[in-house]
Amino acid sequence: AKVKAFPTPAKPAEVIAFTAKVRRRFDPAAIAGKLASTLVPPAVVIVVMLVIWQIACSSPNASLPPPSQVWNEAYDLIVHPFFDYGPQDIGLAWRVLISLQRVAIGFGLAAIVGVALGALVGQSIWAMRGLDPVF
Repeated sequence: AKVKAFPTPAKPAEVIAFTAKVRRRFDPAAIAGKLASTLVPPAVVIVVMLVIWQIACSSPNASLPPPSQVWNEAYDLIVHPFFDYGPQDIGLAWRVLISLQRVAIGFGLAAIVGVALGALVGQSIWAMRGLDPVF
């Protein structure tokens, strides 16, 4: 068997031609049409539902308030968020601040307990074996 000193050259590679992308022109009418087809149907459905709600709840013996009344009362709460007329009659901002205070207290307590348990599990092999299935 004859051993060749040089291997046979490989076949030449295929040339792949890349086609340039054609850039679309800025078409405001097409953008407006697409935006309208996306936004108009949900807006129409919301308006129709609000009208039905208003008509259904406008009678004096309705169990729910109509959306106009909800809007008026919500507007007052949003525009004047810091009023305080007593323990049960306070503005929306005070209620949000009280809720954020509760969240901060809960997060702080959970962090303290979690760090303490983590330190215990990290330092004690008995605690790690006992709490390993839980974690």
